[in-house]
Amino acid sequence: MVIPMSTKICEKDFSKQNLIKSHLRTSLKLETLDALMHISCANNPVENINWNAVMLVWRNMKDRIIHPLL
Repeated sequence: MVIPMSTKICEKDFSKQNLIKSHLRTSLKLETLDALMHISCANNPVENINWNAVMLVWRNMKDRIIHPLL
């Protein structure tokens, strides 16, 4: 068995969770919170995200009305 030397990583993740799920966002579903935590903990810079692919996945999740940019 391995015992961690510190609780720094766990405390850091709890801090991230508290930033994501603030008192203004208390109605987040568990699946949404889990996804946001994975994104936050992945340390993947925002510049490396394929936003077109993200948009296609989001759009295909359910029927949505996509308004063109003004």
